[in-house]
Amino acid sequence: GLEGTPVAEDGFLYLTNGWGEVTKLDTRGGVPRLVWKYNPAPDRDYSTTVACCGINNRGAVLAGSMVISPVIDGRIVALNKTDGSKIWEVQVADPGNGEVITGAPLIVKDMIVTGMAGAEFGVRGWIEALDMKSGKRRWRTYMIPGPGEPGHETWKTGGGSTWVTGSYDPELNLIVWGTANPGPDWDAAFRPGDNLWTDSTVALNA
Repeated sequence: GLEGTPVAEDGFLYLTNGWGEVTKLDTRGGVPRLVWKYNPAPDRDYSTTVACCGINNRGAVLAGSMVISPVIDGRIVALNKTDGSKIWEVQVADPGNGEVITGAPLIVKDMIVTGMAGAEFGVRGWIEALDMKSGKRRWRTYMIPGPGEPGHETWKTGGGSTWVTGSYDPELNLIVWGTANPGPDWDAAFRPGDNLWTDSTVALNA
C-alpha cells in the first residue's frame, strides 16, 4: 500500500512503499528522475503473517543529512540522504510477538521517536526513543500499565498500540501521542475491564 506522505526538500521527493522501500526523486524541472532507491529486503512471506493490519508504511522523515524510515518487520533504518547508503539499522519491534512498525518516525531534538502496531494481536503498546546518531535506545514507555502501576487492575489482555505518529511541543518539552484500541477491539466480552490507557491521548516528558 501507498499510505505515506512524500517528504519534499529542495526539489527532491522522498517516498516509501508498504514494505519500507525508500525512493528519492529529483523533481526539479518538472520531470521526476530517480536518484536512488533503497530496499530493506523484509521477508515478504513472514511479514504478511505477523502484520495485523496490512503491509503499510506511512512515510519517512528527514533528519539533517539522513533519511529515517521504518520497515514493516520492526526495523528503523537511517540512510544517507545524498546516495541512499545505509548508515545504521536497528531492530526495534518484535515481529515474533506480533509487533510491527507502520508509522512515520517523529524527530525530537537529537532523538528519533517511534510507535508500533499490533493491538489486534494483544501486544502491549509502547513508544520508544532512539539516539539519532547511533540508533541506540534512549528510553521506552509502555502505554498499558504493568504490574504495580496505576490502572494495571483494569487489564486482562493487551492493546494500546501507537501506530499513528504523535506530535512534539518544544515549549513544554512534551511528546503527545494517541493510543489505539485494546484487543480484541470488536468484542469486549473477551477483555473485561476498562483497559486503561487505550483509545487515549498520552503526554510524555521528552
